[in-house]
Amino acid sequence: MIGVHHPGDSVLHRLPAPAKLGLLALALTVTAVAGTPAVLGVAGAVTVGLFALAGIPVRVAWRQVSPSSGYSRSRFPSSGSSPDGRPPRRWPGGS
Repeated sequence: MIGVHHPGDSVLHRLPAPAKLGLLALALTVTAVAGTPAVLGVAGAVTVGLFALAGIPVRVAWRQVSPSSGYSRSRFPSSGSSPDGRPPRRWPGGS
C-alpha cells in the first residue's frame, strides 16, 4: 500500500493509528463471521464511502484495491510467460 499512498488532511487521515487498526480489525471480524452477500455488499459500500470521505481519487483507489496491480503482475506472472512477456526459458536437458 505504501506505493499508492495518497497524502491528505481528511478526518480519516487525522485519526490515530490505533483507532484505524481497531476499526479495521472490527470490520474484518464482522465480514468474516457474517460473510453473507448482504454484509459483503454493505462492506463494499462502506469502503467506497470511506475512500470518498478521505478524498482519494478514483484512479488511486482502484490501484489500491485492484488485484491486477503492477505488484501482483510482476511478482506472480501467469504460468505461460516470464514477467517481461517472453516465453519461459527451457534448460538444456530439461523437459
